[in-house]
Amino acid sequence: MSDNGQSGASALSMEDDLHASLARGNVTLASATPILQHLLENHDRTMFSDEIIARIGGMVMHVARQIHDLLEANSEKEFDGSQFVDLSKAFASAISGNSEFLTHLHALAIETQMTERLSERSGLDPVLSPLLQDFVASGEEEVATAAMRALAAQARFVQHQRRMELPLSELPEPLFDLLLRYLDELGGQFVDTNKIAPSLRAHYDPAKARTAQLCAVLKAMPYAPVHALEIDHAGVAFFLTALHLASGETRDVLALALCESQVARLSLSLRCGSAETSEISQLLSVLHPDVKVPEGVAGLDPTTAVAMLAQTRMDQ
Repeated sequence: MSDNGQSGASALSMEDDLHASLARGNVTLASATPILQHLLENHDRTMFSDEIIARIGGMVMHVARQIHDLLEANSEKEFDGSQFVDLSKAFASAISGNSEFLTHLHALAIETQMTERLSERSGLDPVLSPLLQDFVASGEEEVATAAMRALAAQARFVQHQRRMELPLSELPEPLFDLLLRYLDELGGQFVDTNKIAPSLRAHYDPAKARTAQLCAVLKAMPYAPVHALEIDHAGVAFFLTALHLASGETRDVLALALCESQVARLSLSLRCGSAETSEISQLLSVLHPDVKVPEGVAGLDPTTAVAMLAQTRMDQ
């Protein structure tokens, strides 16, 4: 190819890059206004605080980095380092662009924030709550063993959250499956994903995840779910798990319902678990001292509360 030909090709390539950059800029500009409007209209800074956004971003990058490291370790070819950097960005973009993935990360960030808030306000241990202490000290070996597993899982969770990390082993199964799909779509150019995916799945056991360990403890003790609905005694982790079992709402939705703007959803979920108005009021006073139980909740029976939540379920 002549020098003129090379120059022409280079110019076209630069024009393509400019077009792509402009297109990305258009997407950003188009989304900026609705995002700003939402933030300005939403007075609940708990849900979208700088801390929450940073924690979500940290978890996105940690998940992407784990996949990046896995691909790099299994690659049989020599690749430019920038290619792997671009791949990490592609994974991060795919994760943050998926609403289910983002909702899960948001829920974990809110759970962590509320756990830290209760620790600061009342000295509630983020790992070993009074309820979990009771379980660990149980005379029933099955309960005590399950409690120790839950204790270890919660301790790992707290440490990971402080570092803004999320191990792949802690992903809910649908999100783990989604990640394998991303691995195949984005990583296939670097490695044989048919070899990596089975290995990843073989080492993945949802029964060992933290939420499964929390559920196992509550199901082992007949009275546990009732006491676990006392958030200042059970801790946020057990509270969310118990309320999930009682109301049928997903744990992620319930974690988001801990925010002040979601008091109605939280109150209805508690009514699904047969909580009295006084108990709902007590819980709200712990989370949001200036917030009262929404009008109308007191007159609802659990069956009606379940039906009302089902009609407006976020995960449908």
